[in-house]
Amino acid sequence: MDKVVPGLILAALVLLIFTVMWRSWRRRSSADAEHGVTAVPSSFAPTAEFDVHYVATTRGGEPLERLALPGLAFRGAGQLRTAPSGIALGVDGEQPVFVPASALRTVDTTNVVIDRVVEPGGIVRISWTLADGTPCDSYVRLREPSNQPTMCAAISNLIQNVRDRSDRESESNA
Repeated sequence: MDKVVPGLILAALVLLIFTVMWRSWRRRSSADAEHGVTAVPSSFAPTAEFDVHYVATTRGGEPLERLALPGLAFRGAGQLRTAPSGIALGVDGEQPVFVPASALRTVDTTNVVIDRVVEPGGIVRISWTLADGTPCDSYVRLREPSNQPTMCAAISNLIQNVRDRSDRESESNA
């Protein structure tokens, strides 16, 4: 009997902690869903595909502030596909998310994000802008590390093509 009351108090405390965690995650998920992500258009024609381990998406420049975007809320294995129109990032079991080439800002590498620390340059950071203008960073690790330069170059080319097109349009309007 002398252990029942402390045991019940401890069980109630654990239940309370899990309830608060569950409610906080639901609140964050519903708030982040309002940012809006784009589904992959039917016209998307991938030119390259890479097997990745999706790590997380965070607010731009804040690698510890996770965004629970629909399709990108949980880490897991997935694919990153590139096409002239943008990239599609899909996590197994989730709807893939389309990032238009015009929304991509930079691609580089890092070794730290949220609760993951790896060797230097082991995580690819893709910086992009959500439809509502919120900057964010998505982090992936390639299952085949030798493909990392190819994937980074493909994304960099998309970014450069958009910038070149924008520059030509600015010059023609001047």
